[in-house]
Amino acid sequence: MTTTLTLTPLPDLGAVRILALGAPDPDVALPITRTDANGSRLVRQAPGQITSAGELVLVDYEPALHGPITYSTIENATASTTLDGLVAGPIVASVVRPARRADVQALVDYAETYAGAATAHQVIGRADPIVLLGPAARRQADAGLLVETYGQAQAVVEAIVAGSVVMFRQVTYGGMDAYGVVTSTRVTATHTELDEPAWLVTIGYLAVPPPDVDLAGGAAWTYADVLALGVTYAQLRALFATYRDLVVGA
Repeated sequence: MTTTLTLTPLPDLGAVRILALGAPDPDVALPITRTDANGSRLVRQAPGQITSAGELVLVDYEPALHGPITYSTIENATASTTLDGLVAGPIVASVVRPARRADVQALVDYAETYAGAATAHQVIGRADPIVLLGPAARRQADAGLLVETYGQAQAVVEAIVAGSVVMFRQVTYGGMDAYGVVTSTRVTATHTELDEPAWLVTIGYLAVPPPDVDLAGGAAWTYADVLALGVTYAQLRALFATYRDLVVGA
């Protein structure tokens, strides 16, 4: 049976639901690759997530929020979708528990630096130095995230201070999305261009390679989050064998 992929954008989660039907090997893992503005990567899954009766339901929490998103299997089954215009602003989330996330009104300030690793040694008696070359360090950035209320600012802080790698996604610039470790966080009162009260959360982070760890599930989920997955009860049972699994892995 030929595998087919059906994609459903989930704007409230900044995610895409993937329904794979006709998987050739039942009860095994089905690798699915995502290709978008950030490159090509395997869609990370929860531990032990396998096909059931040739069917697999995944939620990809890491696609680019702009541009085409294409999913493919090793059998060359492909399908494409987009979140263009469906997500209002940037999203900050834990890479281990994507449900621990915060939605942001806008990215208003941004600056990045790349520390050089080359060293120049000045030698007495000669004009030109001896240079030891090395690759530049990964991106270090400061991102200013605008939210409307202090409570929303605290939601951003809570999403990034849990001690795990954080993913930053935004809706405008290809290649700017990043995985990073937070090095500093600052919350300040400010105003919008219309002189309305607002809050600015400035995050300093060091970019790191994309994680290869499994998803550990959700954090502080609600039944509305489960409904947003758009799955049937039978598909939910295929995703989570017990209620405890749902609590840990939603």
